[in-house]
Amino acid sequence: MKEKEYLELYYKEDSIELKDILNLIFKGKFIILATTIICTAAALWYATSKPVTYTTKAEFAQQGGIFMAGDKIAKSYEFNENLAKNDTLKTLYSESNKGKEASKENVTNWAKSMVTVKAEELNTTVNDYVRKITFTATGSSEKQVVDLINAYKNTMDLTMTQEKTRYYDDRIKELDKKLEILKDMKASETSYSFTVDEISRMKLEKESAKLLTPVGSLDKIDEVVPSKKKYGVMGLAGGVILGLAIVFGWDFLKNVK
Repeated sequence: MKEKEYLELYYKEDSIELKDILNLIFKGKFIILATTIICTAAALWYATSKPVTYTTKAEFAQQGGIFMAGDKIAKSYEFNENLAKNDTLKTLYSESNKGKEASKENVTNWAKSMVTVKAEELNTTVNDYVRKITFTATGSSEKQVVDLINAYKNTMDLTMTQEKTRYYDDRIKELDKKLEILKDMKASETSYSFTVDEISRMKLEKESAKLLTPVGSLDKIDEVVPSKKKYGVMGLAGGVILGLAIVFGWDFLKNVK
């Protein structure tokens, strides 16, 4: 047999004609129809049974260059510790996860899954460093999303206060040491007075440093209803694909045998 004739015969035997594919689909039409109906019904049932959720966001101004950006604070160890100790979050967790222990890890992970934090720099001048911090909360009720926003804001305020206190206490301690050195060196009155004024200024800043300031009011709370159309289309497509897979898979297994 010539090489050309052999190749033609080989490809003819090895190829699957479109007609064969259509015949196979026609034979398995009831399987495809059944999987499509089942998957579509399951998807619609899921969309119907899925609870309605609520979402909102709140914006705050974060002032002061000594503080970490809000999104970085939200990833810090101190913030996680404070989240786990927040009584409001513990209560919200227990209400949403009945039967589960309100452990430190559970409360922290749950809170972080319900609220996202985003920071945006608005002004980066030395004397007026401002960031916009946006909290976006999702919950099972309007009250829950408002409580989540407030709890997150209070926790971040607490964490920033701890950071602020640590920063100023360290600076004041350094200046106190410098003051002692100046005394021992019998430095000029000007140098001594300057350091005393610097300590006074640090103590004043420690008390007056701003934390998170609300920018406007809380955004409108949106109700998020699961889309039956979306889940219906997904179920329909999934059912057709599953039916085709069963039909072609079964045909393949029969031919292998």
